[in-house]
Amino acid sequence: MILSISFQAKLFLLSILIGGIIGLFYDFIRIFRSLLKHNIIFIQIEDILYWILMGIVVFLIFLNKNNGEIRGFLILGILLGMLF
Repeated sequence: MILSISFQAKLFLLSILIGGIIGLFYDFIRIFRSLLKHNIIFIQIEDILYWILMGIVVFLIFLNKNNGEIRGFLILGILLGMLF
């Protein structure tokens, strides 16, 4: 499917926003971990569940907005959003 430049720009900005939300949510998990000390096993389970949930959320958003097509600039946008 051919996308217009403006639609691609909107998707890129959306992916940056999604990445920022993902990073913010992980920061909340890190704060929670510092308040309540966790065993290494629980930390690994939390991380696995976190990434599975975030993968499903990202897939569903892009399925809705982009027919499930994964494009390089969307992955780059998510990574940039997580860095911010």
